[in-house]
Amino acid sequence: MKRLMFLTALILAMISVNATYGVLHYWSGQTSDDWSVLTNWTEQTAITPVPPAAAVSLPGSADEAVIDFQQVVATYDAPFNPVIDSADNLTIDRLTVRKFGTISMTGGTLNMVGASGRWRIGWRANDNCYMEVTGGTINTAYTLEIAENGTGGLAKGELKFSNATAVIGRGITLGDVGTATAGTGSTAIFTMNSGSFTTGNLGSYGMTVFENGRMNMNGGMLTLKDGLVVNADTLDTTIHGVINLAGGTIQGAVSLTLNGTGAANIDITGGKLILTGDLRGAIQTAVDNGRITGNGILGGYEVGMPDPAGDLRWYYDGTNTSLWAVPEPATLTLFGLGGLFLIRRKR
Repeated sequence: MKRLMFLTALILAMISVNATYGVLHYWSGQTSDDWSVLTNWTEQTAITPVPPAAAVSLPGSADEAVIDFQQVVATYDAPFNPVIDSADNLTIDRLTVRKFGTISMTGGTLNMVGASGRWRIGWRANDNCYMEVTGGTINTAYTLEIAENGTGGLAKGELKFSNATAVIGRGITLGDVGTATAGTGSTAIFTMNSGSFTTGNLGSYGMTVFENGRMNMNGGMLTLKDGLVVNADTLDTTIHGVINLAGGTIQGAVSLTLNGTGAANIDITGGKLILTGDLRGAIQTAVDNGRITGNGILGGYEVGMPDPAGDLRWYYDGTNTSLWAVPEPATLTLFGLGGLFLIRRKR
């Protein structure tokens, strides 16, 4: 009787785990790069057996899709990289790209609908993975996490994003809090070249860039529904997150928190940072402390105020506070030469 009760409890526990996390679908990539081909997937419904067995279904709304090449290569031949294209309209619980996994999305729709429907690129120690999005629409019910390993171990995750739309239910996390060693070894990179990215669809959430995080903003629109935070390492504050704003617009943040010493948290060479509300005081403090620079140069001033050294300019219009950098002297020289050339041609 006791044995029967034990087996019943074990079965119920397994059902409970699977009901919470669904079935793990591992990409094997043995047939093609097509997400929708069944023979490209394996399934793992419990911790064992490893490796996963052949899939009996594609990952669905209750399942986690895992792109884990270390898991796959140990069992199968070298896999194709998965591609999500215009023919795909996918709904899964969550997506995890880890262990040297690489995935690309050129079109279509990817929905992550789980109560913790994370979009994760790099998750635990020793991850080294990459995702490139060049089209399509992505929706998550929870967060985007890049190299958020939770263990302080070394991890690398990179996302490149262009010509697409992403709506994140909560917020964006780049990197993870750790030690000075973890900060120098782990890397979370988010490069946005064009398109639209929005956080806080299900509430007020923004973006946190930890000490091993880096965002390269070259174009497009990133809209944050809460604060923008760039953190420093707890042991060595010269190791901190970085945002390079070279083009496009980061808008909507209602607060600005920049931590660290040494090089700036944010360097603006193009584009605009538009903050909701009157954040002139926060900007002035950040500029004075060297936490924001324009073209790598310290200093700047509010439009209409005396003109000290520095390339940063900011302005409050009664609703938003906008911050940008004036063109570098070399750029202005090129504009001037271009104007002289045009005048000479007209003559």
